[in-house]
Amino acid sequence: MLLNRAALILLLIFSARSWPLLAEAPVAIENQNAAAGLNDTLQPDFEALAANRQWLHLLHYHDTGLPDRPQSQVDTTAFFLSPVGKRNPIAELQATYYGLLADKSRSDGSVYCRYPARVKWLSQHLPVIAALDGRCNAQAGWLAQIDAEKLTVVFPAAYLNSPSSMYGHTLIRVNKTQCGNPLLDYVVNFAANTPPADNEIVFAWKGLTGGYPGVVSILPYYEKINDYSFLESRDIWEYELKLEDEEVKQFLRHIWELRGSEFGYYFLTENCSYQLLALLDAASDRLNLTEQFRVRAIPSDTVRALFNAGIVAQTRYRPSVLTQMRSKYAVLSSGQARVAARIVKPGEVANQLLADALPEMPEKQAAQVLEVAYDFGRFSAMKGKKNDPLASAHSIRLLTARSALMPGRLFPEPPIPAWRDDQGHPTRRLSVGVGNDGQRDFQSLALRMAFHDALDPPQGYLPFASLEMLSLELRNLHEHSLRSSELQLHEIKLINISSLSPGNTMLQPTSWRVGTGARRHYTGGSLAPFLDLGFGRAKLALSNQRLLAYGFVDAALDVGKSLRDGYQLALGPALGLLHQTGQWSSRLEARYRASDRGSSRDEQALEFSLALHILGDHTPGQQLRYRAQYRKDITQDDISHELGWQWYF
Repeated sequence: MLLNRAALILLLIFSARSWPLLAEAPVAIENQNAAAGLNDTLQPDFEALAANRQWLHLLHYHDTGLPDRPQSQVDTTAFFLSPVGKRNPIAELQATYYGLLADKSRSDGSVYCRYPARVKWLSQHLPVIAALDGRCNAQAGWLAQIDAEKLTVVFPAAYLNSPSSMYGHTLIRVNKTQCGNPLLDYVVNFAANTPPADNEIVFAWKGLTGGYPGVVSILPYYEKINDYSFLESRDIWEYELKLEDEEVKQFLRHIWELRGSEFGYYFLTENCSYQLLALLDAASDRLNLTEQFRVRAIPSDTVRALFNAGIVAQTRYRPSVLTQMRSKYAVLSSGQARVAARIVKPGEVANQLLADALPEMPEKQAAQVLEVAYDFGRFSAMKGKKNDPLASAHSIRLLTARSALMPGRLFPEPPIPAWRDDQGHPTRRLSVGVGNDGQRDFQSLALRMAFHDALDPPQGYLPFASLEMLSLELRNLHEHSLRSSELQLHEIKLINISSLSPGNTMLQPTSWRVGTGARRHYTGGSLAPFLDLGFGRAKLALSNQRLLAYGFVDAALDVGKSLRDGYQLALGPALGLLHQTGQWSSRLEARYRASDRGSSRDEQALEFSLALHILGDHTPGQQLRYRAQYRKDITQDDISHELGWQWYF
């Protein structure tokens, strides 16, 4: 009850409606020297101060690398005291300076109480500002409630089922001074403010194009843990930061200044991770973290920037509920696993096993079976968001039976991954290669802007997953002589996602994959748009945790002038094996796609790929990859192969 009340109070504080001061017009500064009681000889060097990097960080002026004149990334007019403050840091500095001297009150709407981070910074440079004092009651009460001692960056793993979290997400936990349970801390989060009615497709488009405002919010940490660890089954890494006490205080002062302010939200650039770095920049004059993220900001790259800046004190791994459940399931024998799977749901089979089979097991084994069955049953019920009285009663029965047996912990903690999510390969990739497409030799050059595919070095990434965006490949094709060649854009991938989720006797998650861009299949060599979509199942082969067997039903749509009616739709099965280790990865896939244009346009393909990972000093940095494919359709019936070298940067 007390936690709910505290959370409510905090949310009210950060609500723009509950802060009339946000609707107030900027302080009018007329005849500024007279209002402040100053003469011209005491004027600060406004131009020099406004050029200071820290002042620009406090206003969120960041160089994006574009030829336009830098301007603040804050879009809310009320954040600025000067009418031209968004584009003129000198004018905003002057308005802040004269506003502080002219307004002697310490009301919540005063300049002194609205902009504590600016006041603190100016007091370090201007004695006349340092001489100001007073108490801001609302601000002091809020800071006391936050009770900050340290800051910790929280990095939930990538979540492919949400466009906003495909690359992962970062937020900042504010560690309380007198709190032994981190779940009771608060977190600072930056996210797009989205209407509930927008679907995933609308969200993806607006997120890419800046169609949503982004806002800074503060929430209880336990709420985010529930979202990430339970509902989305995302493991979490935490990075405690080495910041001075004053830097932590300045961070919170700046958060106070941003209440009710909106930013543009861009999925690939000005996203959650970028803006959290901007908040850290504003808190410390020794940080300039956003400087290296002018083009794009991938969460794992931003965490690496924290290490490069030398401000990470220690790390902690927090496994998701699903990871904990899978870890427990791996301990069971095959016989225990079969019984657990059959008693998860209520029914005659479960009743009989609970009455007959469980009492015959050794106590520890029976307790393990009951605990795993209970965990998976509750997990499925919560994920399904169904209120089933029969299932709830059965869950209580399992828990009661478990409580009557051996007390204490029955399973070891899930192992800490050997590689953190920030220790994987860099997220951009450049490739060069040579090969033969079945008819002509070629040299290739390819660039991928993000992020990872299933044959890349797997350390630090979701096992068996692929997420690629904005990649293209050029080929220089020639016959048997290099004197006659043709340079062509071979393929463009706007997005290519594959989520292979291995199932077991307890869970059968759906695997899926989608890709779109432009390619030269089926069209007689011309580059044409395509859309691929598939759904299926995946399972770890035998007891090998590194070999995955999968099956899909795929649909493929190709559009091109050379196709009858301008398009072709194909549908068919695909079967494959995917193997991943720290040294090498491989994949074998066979597929058949029946065309709606008749059997002559059906496709049969068998593809094998092998990748050898070359490890760098701390991260996998390069790779040698070979691919061979047999493909038969109306345009070809031959074997192609390619050997390439890949750099990650």
